[in-house]
Amino acid sequence: MLSEKAVRAYAQTSAATAGVLKSYQLLVEKALTSLLRFRQDNHFSHRDLAQDIVAQIQHGLNLSFEASAWLYESLGIIWDSLEGGPEELNRAEDLLRQLRELLVEMQKK
Repeated sequence: MLSEKAVRAYAQTSAATAGVLKSYQLLVEKALTSLLRFRQDNHFSHRDLAQDIVAQIQHGLNLSFEASAWLYESLGIIWDSLEGGPEELNRAEDLLRQLRELLVEMQKK
């Protein structure tokens, strides 16, 4: 799993500008929205969730290769949770919420 320490370390690299952090935050928001939609919509399958999140990441690929790779790693927890039960989806949602809060906090600095 992605730790707060890993996020902070990446944020200190030259690639992590305020604009990149804002882009990360927006993509995390979209991933959270996808996850919530998945949980509320009986017709929204695991495959739909994966495709929705991949589409959101691809939309953000105007970021650098390094930034895009970091996004894939950050959101990878969702793929690990797709075949799991409610507890694993709860963990994915919690991680995304924590990541969102951290990105907001980092933008303030």
